[in-house]
Amino acid sequence: MKVICKKNKLKSFSGLKLKFLEKYYKYDLSHELNIKIGKIYNVYGIIFWENVPFYYIYKEDMDYPTPICGMFFDFKDNNFSKYWALRTIVNPKGFETIVAFREWAEDKMFYENLLNEELEEVKLMKKYRKLIDEE
Repeated sequence: MKVICKKNKLKSFSGLKLKFLEKYYKYDLSHELNIKIGKIYNVYGIIFWENVPFYYIYKEDMDYPTPICGMFFDFKDNNFSKYWALRTIVNPKGFETIVAFREWAEDKMFYENLLNEELEEVKLMKKYRKLIDEE
């Protein structure tokens, strides 16, 4: 799946969309997310919060994928990766659904371990990043 950035500031939104985004982004409305308008990003996973997709992409300054609300993007290619699996869990905030490669989808600690630079998760992320980039 590939998405193209169409917006990168909260002030680009209004009404219910802005109200929703303000719950997840604690920035000044003029703050620019570190994504570039017009750039195409590969999606490495999707998490749904309140039925809204957040795409795991590699931002300009990150060594790991970060979830960015789908409202900032349009689809370039909306085909799911052949490596993805689906999982829904219940957490204190409610239901959470994730679509990602099997090892990530099946392990609720995967992303936290990736952020903590655990060797196995870093190795798996690199492997699947390469495979997804080649799709």
